Amino acid sequence: MATAAPLPPDIPSSFALRERDFHVRMAIGLAIFTVFAFGQFALRGLSHPIGAPWWVHAHGLLMLGWMGLFIVQTRLGRARSMALHRTLGWLSCLVVAAIVLAAINAANRAVELGRVPPFFTNSYFVALTWVDIAGFVGVFAAAVLMRKNAPWHRRLMLAAVILVLEPGFGRLVPMPLLGAAGPWVERACQIALFAFPLRHDLRTIGRVHPATLVGPAVIVAELAAIFALAAYAPFTAYVEAIAAGG
Repeated sequence: MATAAPLPPDIPSSFALRERDFHVRMAIGLAIFTVFAFGQFALRGLSHPIGAPWWVHAHGLLMLGWMGLFIVQTRLGRARSMALHRTLGWLSCLVVAAIVLAAINAANRAVELGRVPPFFTNSYFVALTWVDIAGFVGVFAAAVLMRKNAPWHRRLMLAAVILVLEPGFGRLVPMPLLGAAGPWVERACQIALFAFPLRHDLRTIGRVHPATLVGPAVIVAELAAIFALAAYAPFTAYVEAIAAGG
């Protein structure tokens, strides 16, 4: 009895195409969000990019490069150009390492030069940077380790990108007006972004994929860790020593 020949491996199924298309759209959407968040902040006169120190520009360019690389990677995954996707994937590890160094340096220099936003204490600002970077690197590393499991890899990589969008939300949420509630509102908005992958999961696989829940869980854990670290006396002393050195 004749049977239908299976599709060649280079022709993706409809489900796989929907998966890849969704992540391409998310990558582009998150990049647009980032540019808008920082752009409107500058246009409102709340920041002055032209006069910013070089290390601020270096950090910003690395983050823009990371967002651009994420878009390229999702597009390569969509086109099944896996050899180049893997090569750029290892390159992204170097970009992430550079982001870590640039972020820590930027936070320390901001404290040293008195450039910390007035609604943050010095210790909270540095704790925010350290903890957010640790969460980002941890989820990114998990995505790399799960690279042979496409559903997990895609969702964890998307979560890693959303995790580094905190500065964007910080420029959209009216932090000075919210007072102590500011960080909670900011994180709630960040978690709300996961409504998109959650909805995608329900529409495609009929349930929420476990990897989709990793990002929101990490965000909640990050906020608790930031408050704890910012209140830790030895850490506060370390940060104030940086401030005194300026």
